[in-house]
Amino acid sequence: DGKYDPAAAALAKLSTEAKGQQPLLNWVRLHRGLAALLQGKTTPAREAFQEVERSGNFSDAQKDAALAQFFTDTARVLAAAGPARASVTADLDLKGAQAFAAFLYGIKNWQLGEFNEAAPLFERFQAAAPAGELAWINDYKPLAQKFLADHRLYSEWKKEPQRFNSPAELRAAIGKLRELEGKLQTRSALADAVKEEARKLTAHVAEREKAEKAARDAETKKLVEQESPILAAALEAARKKSAVYDFAGSLAIIDGAAVTQASLKEAKAAERKKAEWLAQWKTQLISDLQRVGVAGAITDLLGTTYSGAAGATESRIVLRSQYGTAELEWTKLSPATLLALSTSFFRGAEGAALADRQWLSAAFAHAAGQQDRARELADEAAKGKPQYRDDRALLGLPR
Repeated sequence: DGKYDPAAAALAKLSTEAKGQQPLLNWVRLHRGLAALLQGKTTPAREAFQEVERSGNFSDAQKDAALAQFFTDTARVLAAAGPARASVTADLDLKGAQAFAAFLYGIKNWQLGEFNEAAPLFERFQAAAPAGELAWINDYKPLAQKFLADHRLYSEWKKEPQRFNSPAELRAAIGKLRELEGKLQTRSALADAVKEEARKLTAHVAEREKAEKAARDAETKKLVEQESPILAAALEAARKKSAVYDFAGSLAIIDGAAVTQASLKEAKAAERKKAEWLAQWKTQLISDLQRVGVAGAITDLLGTTYSGAAGATESRIVLRSQYGTAELEWTKLSPATLLALSTSFFRGAEGAALADRQWLSAAFAHAAGQQDRARELADEAAKGKPQYRDDRALLGLPR
């Protein structure tokens, strides 16, 4: 029933009580050794078997000769360091006491990790039919059956591929071992072997994953070293385009930066998004100026004041003066003036359309270094379209 520890304690006591009572004492000693084997305690088991071996023939009577020979032969095999090999066990007479020897040899081999050597002995024991005063030996057959059931599970596991090409395959194998461990019916060397195999595979997974991570990290480092200058050069060129309000050109340069490394692609995507907002901001302002223009004082960087704006193109803004109109490059107006022009068209817009205008103006304010204004505009935009909160970090703002 698997209660090996209480059995071992009871047999130790009985061994003392049975002194001088043969063959009872030898039977007790064999059972004491069996209990120790089932506990996984090979040294106490060997000592118990050696006691039987050293005691020699317990009787000189002819009627006891076969049993006396059984004790000494069986104890000698059990006390030996190695497993009980087939050459020793092949000629066992399973009609009598030697049926118990087959069971004992099977247990010894099993606890030594020789599971394939043990299973045939358990099978032979199951086929044995000791009778009469030795019929009690049959009481061990349910336990032998459990060992055989465990061996079948073990054999099925061994049929599985034992070479693993990836951490995923290793983890799958570990999972099967855990499942196998849960199905085992005996608390024995096989359970220990399964645990040890799972431990080794777990360690192997860790080693493989560590090695693969190191390889990935090295490849990433190499790729970053190769591609970082590409992205850096593209962003520097894009900034120069943005400085003269050529946002479409800036966007094209960023798009042309050929990077494949994940973090660099992410950085490129973030810069592209900002460049796209700036391009949209300029396109919107050009459209507004072309459509309705702006009335009111506009002062350029040289201090000349105009009475309004009458239109715009990608390269120039058309301003009104008392003498007619004048076309100025975008760079002739300050960022603050350009931002004021774009925000003047908020009037009349509402809902999502207003939020979009506010957000694009926030992106321009951020690019122009007007961070306080960028925050104000971004806050207003997020009220109209909450999804803009997710993009605040791109403008250097908390979400």
